[in-house]
Amino acid sequence: MGLESYIDFIVTSVDAGCEKPDARIFSLALKAAGVNANEAVMVGDRVAKDIVGGNRMGMKTILLKWNQRYQEIVTGQEEQPTYTIRHLTELLDILDQIERSS
Repeated sequence: MGLESYIDFIVTSVDAGCEKPDARIFSLALKAAGVNANEAVMVGDRVAKDIVGGNRMGMKTILLKWNQRYQEIVTGQEEQPTYTIRHLTELLDILDQIERSS
């Protein structure tokens, strides 16, 4: 999909010693990237883990709702993604939009 040039590293729960939405895993990723939370984007397919964790840190969040595997319903502001996409091909346009608005 051509996303490799946009990904500099991957942080896993093994690396962080905890699982999302624990702030430590997000902090480790932010430190590795050398950015503040408001400069980062969390892309994930789980509201309870990815979106909540990113929102708590102050990141922009993108929910990838590519199938019905996770039937999570957004019930509050903490669970509300900044953007929702249905396919990874939409990601580059959203990232370009975020970059232009910064």
